[in-house]
Amino acid sequence: MRARRDDPERGSLLVMVAVYTAVLLMLGGALLTCAMTEQLIACNQEEEMRLYYIAEAGIEAGVAALACFFDYDRPISGSVGDGSYHVRIVPPPGLPESDPHYEMIPQLILPGQRLVISEGKLRGKTMAMAAIVEAGNSLSSRALLAAGTLALEGSFIDGSVHVDEVLQLSKDNTICGKLTFFEEASLEWKQEACLIIQRPGEPPLYFYREDALPAEIKTAQKMGLPPLNTDAFSDEVEFSLLSGQIWSTYPCAPFRRVEVRGSLAISPGEGETFSFNFPDGLLVVRGDLAVRGEGAVNLTGTIVVEGDIEIDSPVTGSAESQETSGLLLCARGNIHVGEGALEGLTGDTLMSGPLLLFAEQGWVSIDASTLREWGRQLHIHGVIVASSVHLVNCRLHHDPSVTGSFMDKFGIERVVVKEWIKPWRPQ
Repeated sequence: MRARRDDPERGSLLVMVAVYTAVLLMLGGALLTCAMTEQLIACNQEEEMRLYYIAEAGIEAGVAALACFFDYDRPISGSVGDGSYHVRIVPPPGLPESDPHYEMIPQLILPGQRLVISEGKLRGKTMAMAAIVEAGNSLSSRALLAAGTLALEGSFIDGSVHVDEVLQLSKDNTICGKLTFFEEASLEWKQEACLIIQRPGEPPLYFYREDALPAEIKTAQKMGLPPLNTDAFSDEVEFSLLSGQIWSTYPCAPFRRVEVRGSLAISPGEGETFSFNFPDGLLVVRGDLAVRGEGAVNLTGTIVVEGDIEIDSPVTGSAESQETSGLLLCARGNIHVGEGALEGLTGDTLMSGPLLLFAEQGWVSIDASTLREWGRQLHIHGVIVASSVHLVNCRLHHDPSVTGSFMDKFGIERVVVKEWIKPWRPQ
């Protein structure tokens, strides 16, 4: 029997198959690990991005709140998908050192600025973001702005006030808010005048003729007024009347945006009612506007007048809409509210709802001294912005709801985001 010889290459194929299989398994494992890692990174990036947008939505909510009312300071909460944000608004001078976010935002917040901090939360993770916001225009937080002279006689202003040139005081007057005026403005005392300044949470301060007002109320620059350009409203007009008009009832229905190329007198007779009650309505008058007559006058919406506005008849808003809308009266000249407008007032309130009076080059003059005989004051809810203002026995309550609509129509920036602060993870 012949002996079998060992083949030195015998079994090498099996070894090669085993090696190749091991290499393939290693490559497959590496590719699988890489794919799973990439997927995990993508999921984390998606979650980070979602957290970023949730926190950014909080910043936008805070900016929107400041745009409506720049002194807004309450917390804001909301949800975006399955995440949520929590916002707080910090006034000057900024965060205290004990605040958990102080290390990320150590800088001081200047007067006229607000710090908006938003924390976005998603599936147990948190991202914080902040922005420094400035008031785009002084209208956003003031009840009254006079670019020339402000004359107060026995009046009460529930809100902040700014004067550019002259502040005239007669009898006792109270400003329940912040008073500022241009550093070169003058202060004139008449009769036995007294000025009471009461800021929220602080005791009242009394000032008389011989007293100097505190230096911190002076500002380095004038506020000024936005221009009144009636041509800017032309594209919104649906119907035009080519000459002056006298209306006892509204003759242009169903049109809500009307132009009168001349002066307009609204004069309903006894038993008649003139009604222009359109929250989105617009009435442009290329002359003067007079409101008089013995009938009822109901106004809601925006009225823009190239000349003067004279109101000598009681005016009210819509009973259905005065909770949610108001009246914007804008004139290039003067706005005068006469004694006839004070007869038969509802609750001693002028025009019964939110009101904005804007006189670009003239006076806003309201004399309610006749109500003093009965121990009453004329209440005005809204904002007054004018070259000069004269208020007698009036009580102005700041209602910022009309300011936003006015600034939108005149293209005024309400607030400006001055600086975005890089997002961080709270400890």
